Amino acid sequence: MANDPSVVIMPSNVIVSSPRVEPELLHYLDISWQAIIAGDVDGENSTPYKIDQAAPNLNRYSATRRVARTLFMGSAPTYQQQNSGLDDKRINLGARTMNRLRGDVSVPALNAKTTAYWVAENNAPTEGAPTFRQVTTAPKTIAAYVDLSRKLLIQSDPSVEQVIRNDLVSQIGTAIDAVAIEGGGSNEPTGILQTTGIGDYSLGTNGGAPTWDMVVGLIEDVQSAHADTGRLGYLTNACPSSYNLEQSTA
Repeated sequence: MANDPSVVIMPSNVIVSSPRVEPELLHYLDISWQAIIAGDVDGENSTPYKIDQAAPNLNRYSATRRVARTLFMGSAPTYQQQNSGLDDKRINLGARTMNRLRGDVSVPALNAKTTAYWVAENNAPTEGAPTFRQVTTAPKTIAAYVDLSRKLLIQSDPSVEQVIRNDLVSQIGTAIDAVAIEGGGSNEPTGILQTTGIGDYSLGTNGGAPTWDMVVGLIEDVQSAHADTGRLGYLTNACPSSYNLEQSTA
């Protein structure tokens, strides 16, 4: 994390084996976790490190270690509590992040794609004319602040400091997830739903109760745009889950 200019500290960026980080983590964990960190998470003797070293493309981004750190942060127990960990749904829907950015960044994107042609023998194809645009990103800052009295810090058991730390992490994480989906407010990132030019499949004004035909139509739209690549998933709010539960228990 040294000299990391990222606005938000991402779990994958935290060098868990660092002499400054590991003791802080082990302060709240059983000592047996020290061997887990050394062997399965981070450090020169860990399996993720060895995998990165054996593959230059992975090592360039510390890819294996970054995944291992994220899984560790999401699955290690919290203070005096168990942790059910991360399931594959939460991992698969993780967004790609760009680290070590400074200032505004412009990312090139296609407006119109190149056209492919079938041509006769010895005939030249028509020249394609793709057009481009730039998607500009600018740094945004999120913060939370809590003031605790000295007496509360001394007398609380279990430690109110850890309770507040957990709450700060949870609230900041929830806020980042929320604006990543739909932002656009004052000082917020734009978010997916407020980005112009993205695909859209309407369920009605302000949404609506999903039907199987709508689900099929959504899949068809994605496939028609040749966007059904990679490991895709569905992200919804609580309404579809509660709706399905109502239908199954009715």
